Amino acid sequence: MEGSDGYAETFSVKKQQPIQVGPATTTRNGLYFLSNLDQIIPCVIEILFAYKGDERGRDTATAIEVIKEALAKILVEFYPIAGCLTRGWDGKMMVKCSGEGVPFVKAISENEMAVLGDINIIDPVKLRDKVQVWGNYSWSTFNHMLMDGKSLTDFISSWAKVAREEPLSDPYLDRSILSPRQPPVINFPHDEYKKKEGERKSIPFHDQKEKLVYQSFCFDPKKLSQLKRMATDCDH
Repeated sequence: MEGSDGYAETFSVKKQQPIQVGPATTTRNGLYFLSNLDQIIPCVIEILFAYKGDERGRDTATAIEVIKEALAKILVEFYPIAGCLTRGWDGKMMVKCSGEGVPFVKAISENEMAVLGDINIIDPVKLRDKVQVWGNYSWSTFNHMLMDGKSLTDFISSWAKVAREEPLSDPYLDRSILSPRQPPVINFPHDEYKKKEGERKSIPFHDQKEKLVYQSFCFDPKKLSQLKRMATDCDH
């Protein structure tokens, strides 16, 4: 189906069941430290990468297999990504380097890349003159506590190098410089943590006996619309 601008209104994708891709070899285990800065934005980020295809290159099935094998190899170097988030003794999030791997989903679309348009061109009318080509797409979902934009860029670039069989530089994963000193060294007073005289004892906002569960939820457009309908239909 096409809109008034000549481009399809929907981008149809047929996806298969997800499989778990683990590291190609045994990786380090234990806990991987996350700094206080990593704890600030505990949200799930989704990014779609689109690449123009090469008619002289591999077919789709071969390309996907190469990408999957490269993922298993790069997870050896970026071993924390193959783990899972957990809570440490102090209640803060850490990475449990379990080597369980990451979900990998194969998806095929009959749409051409031109359907997505070009965000670099402001006037959508000019998009009609673009040549339609096939392409490859990579949809990455990750937790921001584990990777920020720079870390994701390094991971994707290294993943691509492995797929192209290019030499790879070892990632720098040492977090010791971000860890607090043990025992703590206090060089100056922290007035922001001092309690005022006569300050009332704070009342907990929840029952201390109730166990809190940390969980991330992802909502697609259909679920968001359903939640909006439920909220508007509520009497109070």
